[in-house]
Amino acid sequence: SGPDSDFHANWIFKSPMETEENTTVDVSAAQDGGVVAWTNVVTYRGTTEVYCYISTQRKGVKAIANEDSSYMFFDKKNLKRVDFTSLDTSLVENMNSMVAMSSPGQSNLETFTFENFDSSSVTNMSGVFKNQTSLVSVDVSMLRTENVTEMNEFFYNCYEIKELDLSNFNTNKVKQNVDMFSDCRKYRPPQTGRPEAADCS
Repeated sequence: SGPDSDFHANWIFKSPMETEENTTVDVSAAQDGGVVAWTNVVTYRGTTEVYCYISTQRKGVKAIANEDSSYMFFDKKNLKRVDFTSLDTSLVENMNSMVAMSSPGQSNLETFTFENFDSSSVTNMSGVFKNQTSLVSVDVSMLRTENVTEMNEFFYNCYEIKELDLSNFNTNKVKQNVDMFSDCRKYRPPQTGRPEAADCS
C-alpha cells in the first residue's frame, strides 16, 4: 500500500551507484541479488522527499520490467515521479492500472511522463491513470501504441487534465476504449474522429 504521511515518493531506476550507508533489499524475481532497491530520505524546509532507487548495480545492465507490469504504482498516493531511464520495459505487455488509484481524491500526483519507457510490446493500457484526479500534465507522446488492443478508462476521472498530445497514438488495433476519457471534466479533445476521442464526456 502507498505511504500515508505528507512526503513525496520518487522512484528512480538507476545505473550502478554507491549505496554508502543505505541498506539494499533484494527485489529480483529470482531472489538472487540481481536487482536491489534502497531508499534515501531528504527533508528540506519541512518537505520530505523519499528517493526509492532500483538497480542491477552492474554497469550497462538495466533492470528488466515484468511482462505483466500492471498495478506497478497502484495506490501510491505520495508518488511524485518515476525515472524509467535504467529500466528495460521492452518486454512489457500489460500496463493495466499502472499509475492508477483505487478511488478518486487520494493522490496529489500533478505531472507524469513516460520518457524512456519502451511500450512497443504493450497490448493492454486500460486504466493507466484511472482516478488520478489531481493530474494536470501528462506526457504520453513517447508511448508506442501500435500493438495495443485495450485502452478502457485510460484517463478515467482525470478531472484536471486540459490538454493531451495524442498525435503519436496509433490506435489501429484498439478494440476496447470504453470510458477512456470519462469524467475528464476539463479536457477538450481535438475533433479528429479518431478512436481515442470517441468516448469523451
